[in-house]
Amino acid sequence: MLVYRGDELFCDGHAIARLAGCLPTPFFLFSEQALAENYHRLARPVSELPGGGCIDYCVKTNHELALLHLIRGLGAGAMVSCGWELELALAAGFDPARISFHGPCKTAKELHQAVTAGVGLIHVYSSEEIDELNGIAGGNGRRMNVSLRLPTPGPRWLRGPAGWYAQRLGIPWEQAAGLAVRSSTLPWVRPVGLSVHLGTHVTHPAPYRQALRSLVRLARELAHTGNPLRMITLGGGWPSETLQRVRLKTLIRGTAVGERPPTLPAAMRLAQQVAAAFRAEIERSRLAEPPLLRLEPGRGLVGSSGVLVTRVRALRGRWAFVDGSRNYLPERLLTSRRLILPSVRRTGNPLRRSHISGATLNTMDVLALGVKLPVLHVGDVLAFLDAGAYSLSRACRYAGTVPAAYLITKAGKVVQILRGDRYADLVASMVPPDQWTSVLG
Repeated sequence: MLVYRGDELFCDGHAIARLAGCLPTPFFLFSEQALAENYHRLARPVSELPGGGCIDYCVKTNHELALLHLIRGLGAGAMVSCGWELELALAAGFDPARISFHGPCKTAKELHQAVTAGVGLIHVYSSEEIDELNGIAGGNGRRMNVSLRLPTPGPRWLRGPAGWYAQRLGIPWEQAAGLAVRSSTLPWVRPVGLSVHLGTHVTHPAPYRQALRSLVRLARELAHTGNPLRMITLGGGWPSETLQRVRLKTLIRGTAVGERPPTLPAAMRLAQQVAAAFRAEIERSRLAEPPLLRLEPGRGLVGSSGVLVTRVRALRGRWAFVDGSRNYLPERLLTSRRLILPSVRRTGNPLRRSHISGATLNTMDVLALGVKLPVLHVGDVLAFLDAGAYSLSRACRYAGTVPAAYLITKAGKVVQILRGDRYADLVASMVPPDQWTSVLG
């Protein structure tokens, strides 16, 4: 996707600086080629497993309809977490049978939506949800496949804050076998799988191996009771090479994030390691029918496919003020940072620690602290990487509007997939004072 040719940064054959000269900054830029490469890196290893494997894209990571069309075209399913995400997935052309529905607090309306649409799998988080779903499915005359969502296995202190938080969700492990057996006796739900979520940006195979060991052990226990499972879902948390963990030493010393684009071998290697671990556990368990392995990547699929292109508008000491904003990249400043690349590298320009501020008057509008970049000048264009994940889906209009988004197609064309917000968009959902009426009658 990104490569320097001489001193210029190119994305799929297009110079970032030239694009920034033609298009008003800031703007999002996506690569169809990078999206496809990321998908195949994850899908290929699991597709070769004895029971097969599939990718369910986590729609909340980035829900732009154009990107959903591309992801569906690659062969992925969709994982949704609310009713309107389900509507978007259907509008993007996803086969309902390839849509799965997650969420610990699904409303009766959302369960009705899922049943009516005929989604292929509903991840359930409690016995009460199973009973409610059984009633709704019965009212629609449609039997639904369910997967029991379980907390992340293993000691909490080994998983970090994100893994610790993930532990709060799901059916306790000691209750899972009994609930699966009870569910199999209900007329309108069919327990077909187990699922866990390990956290976010998990980069080491050890947590995956531990989770697979526990899941396969439980699947073998259920098979012995006459309730074999058809699938195991390993959730999201797949990392992106364009997101960097912040550690104490990087905060103190700074990190040279402006020298070269990252490569992407680690994500592919991790997928291979996880697939190998799953194969080993299946062989050890001697399950008669190996289950399908489902992955639910979000950032690992779309993160590195997008960048935010923004221009330096002012300088004050080591502070560079850009026309982008934390409102467009609203994630963890002190725990992880998106890599940053200058659109032009000046020969002999030394690296120095810089701080990047957004354009709003929000005190916390800081995009980067202590990053090593070439000495910046007013007018320089910067590319913030990993802008494909949790950017557009969480961008807000505080002290500005959400910028436009463009896509470089596989054919090399630059097309607009989202226009920037306008005043009409800001007021479209407002109720004018002359139409105010009491909602209580």
